[in-house]
Amino acid sequence: MEEVADLEKEREKRVSDAQCFMTYQITALKTRISLEITTLEDEYETERHSLYDVIMQTIEDRRKQVREDRENDLDAAELFHDAYTRLHNHRRNLRKRNQLHLDRSQHNGSPSRHEHSRRRQNRQNTMYNIHATPGVKEQEELDQDLADILGVEPGNSKRQTSSAPGNASRQR
Repeated sequence: MEEVADLEKEREKRVSDAQCFMTYQITALKTRISLEITTLEDEYETERHSLYDVIMQTIEDRRKQVREDRENDLDAAELFHDAYTRLHNHRRNLRKRNQLHLDRSQHNGSPSRHEHSRRRQNRQNTMYNIHATPGVKEQEELDQDLADILGVEPGNSKRQTSSAPGNASRQR
């Protein structure tokens, strides 16, 4: 019987040691997990603050850029408007220059006074056929307009219009 009693004591001691070891492992794991959680939370907060700083810096930069753009936008808008107005008026003057010269030589006084009546006289009552060959006067006007647009002399534009692919049907 003593042997059985010794075996029971040894068994209880082993069970007690196993419970102590298990408690130790659980405590060690909980400590390690809490340390890792603390480390991760610190890293998270650090990253969060750095991202916040980056975002705030970006927002501030954008605000400065918007302020500068607002200040410069008026200048840029005025520049573009002035350039467009000059370009638009320049084109309009190029197209009308020849007509104004003809109007002044035909009429006395302001060309705008006779412009309205001249337009009515030149209107055609029939539909214009875009596939028909233009008359001599129309061809000269087209050549003059093209020369004015290209900024070349009218004699040079005839060479360009005759070599253009769409004008081959006009020459036939």
